[in-house]
Amino acid sequence: MKNILNKFTLYLKAKWNSKRTLEYYSWHTEKFFQYTDAKISDYWDLKKFRERYYIIIDRPSLSNESKKKHLKCARIFGNFLIQEGIIKINAPRNINPPKVQTRLPIVVEDEEIHDIFTAIEKRWSWFLRLRNSMLIETFLYTWLRRNELLELKRENISENKIFVSSGKWDKDRSIYIPDHFYQKLLEYMKVTAYVSDFFFFSQRREKLTNSWIKKIFNEIKKKSWIKVLHPHRLRHTYASRLLEQGIDLAVVRDQMWHTNISTTNRYIAVRDSHRKNVIQNLRF
Repeated sequence: MKNILNKFTLYLKAKWNSKRTLEYYSWHTEKFFQYTDAKISDYWDLKKFRERYYIIIDRPSLSNESKKKHLKCARIFGNFLIQEGIIKINAPRNINPPKVQTRLPIVVEDEEIHDIFTAIEKRWSWFLRLRNSMLIETFLYTWLRRNELLELKRENISENKIFVSSGKWDKDRSIYIPDHFYQKLLEYMKVTAYVSDFFFFSQRREKLTNSWIKKIFNEIKKKSWIKVLHPHRLRHTYASRLLEQGIDLAVVRDQMWHTNISTTNRYIAVRDSHRKNVIQNLRF
């Protein structure tokens, strides 16, 4: 079994570049075997796999979203087993996933954006203030995912574009950015010239890590009293603002690098909700 799971990890590495994604699928697959006492042969026998799967989903504390994630992991492991020639039928694909209520993305309002930068001004001085302000603006103007931002280098920025190398789905792509923000990036690079190849770095001149990003956002929350703040919320804000300004849905999908248009469609509901609030406050 250990040999199979090791091969599965290599299979995942060939499909995804994100360390977090690899750990997620590997961990869930290993726990599924441990918790249900499943066997490899169960993955091609629908009746047997269904029995194992229900051991997981019958737990009262487990949400439908978690149940769906377990099934998704099982389907991916089944694909791997087929590729290896171990099974011929992927039984998990014949099980319908539980229905999950679609959650609307949470965006950052204008007042909160103001509070974020005010908190940075209060909490940090010179270099850290400059770096953290630029970090927030980069999230807002580029929709970069956290790991992509951490890997960002000075050489990736030129001619009003940011080049992302081997991002999610291991794809290279270019991001267009506004002129005024591009000028800010250039000014930041002048101030931090010859310090590090990475665009965002610590006072020790080392590349920032995920833990550092969490610390920065937690400090901002403390100073601003914003309850929910994380990099992906800033990414949601970027998509919502594009739609509010009348940008075509297909363009937003391409900018956000969504593989499925239905993912982008979620932001239409956010925009409609925002429009409703604006109308409610209308006075003549």
